[in-house]
Amino acid sequence: MSALTSLHRPIPITSLASRYGQLRPFQRKIALYGTVLELLNTLDFLTDEQRSHIMLRTQASGERLPMDLAWRRMKVLDKEIKTAILPKVKGLFEGGLGEGKTHDEICEMVLQSDYETVTEKTGTYPQTFEYNHYNIFLIYRIYYRGMDLDPDLFAPVAPYIEVPQQKPANMRDYPVGGLVGDISGIVPSPRVARASGGVRGVASFPNISNMKISYNMQQTLMEENKRRAMLKEVKDHTELLKEFEGIISDEELQNRKRALYEALPPVPPPFQRGGKGRKSGDGGHRHGKKAKASEAAASVVDDSALPAMDDDESWV
Repeated sequence: MSALTSLHRPIPITSLASRYGQLRPFQRKIALYGTVLELLNTLDFLTDEQRSHIMLRTQASGERLPMDLAWRRMKVLDKEIKTAILPKVKGLFEGGLGEGKTHDEICEMVLQSDYETVTEKTGTYPQTFEYNHYNIFLIYRIYYRGMDLDPDLFAPVAPYIEVPQQKPANMRDYPVGGLVGDISGIVPSPRVARASGGVRGVASFPNISNMKISYNMQQTLMEENKRRAMLKEVKDHTELLKEFEGIISDEELQNRKRALYEALPPVPPPFQRGGKGRKSGDGGHRHGKKAKASEAAASVVDDSALPAMDDDESWV
């Protein structure tokens, strides 16, 4: 029994920062991913569908966000904030423009300056500028105050995150925290009260073989709803691009529109009954070509182009 329990070490979220230096790179990735899932479970104002969208690789692909990619995204976003936003905030304070300003006022000043620099226009920047052109700025607006992280951030719930002593053979399918393996429904992990101070922790991991079954069932149930959501998303983004006419170049607008059209889902396959699809000439061939085109479009928004990040680089 002692040999079995030594395969995993429990780490409470509240002490993760102090234990970070003691963890190996793969343990850091598992701890981060498990922390995200546990925090998602505490956001009771979100629906299961909204939770599932947060943990997708991209909305177009519908694939679960892999653990290693979540780590790389965290590294890239952290680096971009430190190099693209914090120096501008620092410049405001050094120039005396930030003194006595609220956090929201500081944000408005940075966004206004960037809008004038990028577009070479004067006038108040449109609200869509922050969310479309400068999407990482929302992270700064929520989690920072001035040059530092907001010291008044809400305290996290402190479950235990289990990390293995040995690196798993397949990190992509390694079950973490409340993850059940499908792309929807971040199901809260089973918990038991630990003897030490009644602290609650993760009791067990889900079965990987069951994860695959759950994923296939969910794909069937959500296929049509996901297709409709993708169509609506493309339509909304297309309408949003109209607001940027005259702000960004026509070539850039056309490229973005083309990417949106290529991300459209494939035409639904013919209705099947008894395992046999109806015959309609070369319709199956056309559907196959459309599906391949859609898969190719999804790869356009793949994260493989993100720069490789050093696992041993400091987290904070």
